[in-house]
Amino acid sequence: MKCFSNIKRYALIQQPGFKLTNMPSKKQQSKLLAAKAADKQAKDEAKAAKSAAKAADKQAKDEAKAAKSAAKVTIPTDIKTSHHNTLDMSSDRQELFDRIAKVVSESVDQKFIESTKTKKGNTQVSERYVIEKIRTILTNMKLAYTEAGSQQSKDFRNVGGIGLNIEVKKTDSAAVYFNDTCPTKDIWYIIIFTGKKNKKTADYSILPQLLYINGFEFVKDSPWIDEYIRAITALKDMYARGASKKQLAGIMEVYPRPTFKAKIDGFLK
Repeated sequence: MKCFSNIKRYALIQQPGFKLTNMPSKKQQSKLLAAKAADKQAKDEAKAAKSAAKAADKQAKDEAKAAKSAAKVTIPTDIKTSHHNTLDMSSDRQELFDRIAKVVSESVDQKFIESTKTKKGNTQVSERYVIEKIRTILTNMKLAYTEAGSQQSKDFRNVGGIGLNIEVKKTDSAAVYFNDTCPTKDIWYIIIFTGKKNKKTADYSILPQLLYINGFEFVKDSPWIDEYIRAITALKDMYARGASKKQLAGIMEVYPRPTFKAKIDGFLK
């Protein structure tokens, strides 16, 4: 009798409209037990679905995290790229430069590179074209920066607000001109090489490509550069500025201006 009372109470809770009158006792118990079993099954299924959703969400987050980590070191592109740096790769500036290099490689294709070849000796036009491309990329990445004035070094300064200085170079030959600014470890270079075709032997041709190089890589094997800079500075002080210049006779003036240049054959693929 106690068992029947419990069944009756469960029926009234689960189905308020349930009626016990004119129904045999065995049928009452069978229907109530079936209802209870169905309710338990529904709860178990809901619990299992919740666990599955939680597991799927965790897997998605883990995959996103893995993809983000991979993006920091992978530079997928349809053209050749080369990244050279023997300094501390864990520095904040190097890490940001790597991120920028990845986006540049994804945004610049071979067609764009070939379109930057100097025409009719007008180097400044093609250089402005390249700088505009890099400017757009940095802006789209929402990175703060300041730009150098005309004919000044370090096209993009203090990128990201962490002191990253980027110089953009475009060259049609296996050499890069730095004008009067000697490369240093505090300048990172994005170099666009437009390629070199060998009409006689195709195997000797060099495809268009992108180079990402820290300035230290250019000067590390040329310790005499420091002596040269001291000598040029002394010439400036003697003939081009200060008290010594004022003592020079006549109307002629001079200004010693160095031209720094590097061969990039070793960096090209």
